[in-house]
Amino acid sequence: MGTDNVTQLHQYGKDGYQGRRRIYQAIVMGEQFKSGAMTGVTYEHVPLGIRLGRLSDDWNAVFTWKADDVDYIVWSYGTPIAWHYDGDDGEGWVLPDESYSHTTTRHQGFARVALSLVDPIGSLNDERLRG
Repeated sequence: MGTDNVTQLHQYGKDGYQGRRRIYQAIVMGEQFKSGAMTGVTYEHVPLGIRLGRLSDDWNAVFTWKADDVDYIVWSYGTPIAWHYDGDDGEGWVLPDESYSHTTTRHQGFARVALSLVDPIGSLNDERLRG
C-alpha cells in the first residue's frame, strides 16, 4: 500500500464528531492519516504493480490510466476507495461507485462527505474544517 512513502501517519481513534472532522480535513488537505483500516497516503509516484485490493477490473483500468498522475489515495483495508490525480490534462478526484463490506462502505461515506466540502477549485468551503 505504499507504506514506504508514509512519512507520518496520524491515528484518529473513534472519538465521534471530532475524529470524523479530522478525517474529513485530512482527506480534503491530502494529508496522510490512519484511522483503523482507513488510511490516506500521499505519493510522489505510485509504485508500479501496486496492489489494488478488491477494486473491479473496470475501476482498475481507470486507476491504471491515471496512475502516473495519482498523488493521494484513500484506502480501506487494501482497496483504494478514492484517489486524487493532478496531471497535464487537469486534476480531480475519483470515487469508484462500488460496494464492499459494511466497514468499507462507511469509509466510502467519509470520503464522499469530505469531498463534498471542497469547491471546484479545491479550497475548503466549510468553515468548520478550518483550523
